[in-house]
Amino acid sequence: MAKRKCSFRFEFSQEFSFIQSSNKGNNFAYCTICNVDINLASVGISSVKKHIDTIKHSSSQQMITSTQSLGLFIKERYSPISLKISAAEGTFAFHTVKHHHSFRTMDCTSNLLSVCFSDSDIAKNFHSARTKTEAIITGVLAPMSIEEVLSELQTGIAFSLSTDASNHAELKTFPIIIRYFNSSGVQNKLLDFVHLQDENQNMLQKCF
Repeated sequence: MAKRKCSFRFEFSQEFSFIQSSNKGNNFAYCTICNVDINLASVGISSVKKHIDTIKHSSSQQMITSTQSLGLFIKERYSPISLKISAAEGTFAFHTVKHHHSFRTMDCTSNLLSVCFSDSDIAKNFHSARTKTEAIITGVLAPMSIEEVLSELQTGIAFSLSTDASNHAELKTFPIIIRYFNSSGVQNKLLDFVHLQDENQNMLQKCF
């Protein structure tokens, strides 16, 4: 007498949420994690448990868990409140450089905000001391401002470049200043600081 073949049962999905019925027929189960069909004909649910113990299933499960964790991290990182916090940190960084404040002042300011405005989620989570403030200025604000100037110059407006040497220890420091006119009036922008060993003609050409 032929042995009766085992078939898929709804209880399998209740016990293992990633196990579903298979398109290959009642004698198979489908693992949604590994995207494979499991033959149930011989030992039924034991085949599912054997599959779960395989390296392939464990690796696939770990990969899905990591992806889900990353998704939660990204969602939390770019939540509305986190964007407002980033905007506040960027604003204070701009305020610092605009008014020629020392980066050290942000060590105090960062802590002061959370104390003075303890009822604000933005202030409580504001963390931008000297190191982060410097990074925002040099890595975000400065490149963006230079990009805006260069983009405006590409419209074909006339401009002039100027520089002059300033001694800094054994180096000569050359600020690169660009001057042009737009709808807001005369614009004077600092594009860069170049450090050279001397200020002869050949060296000056390196500034531009």
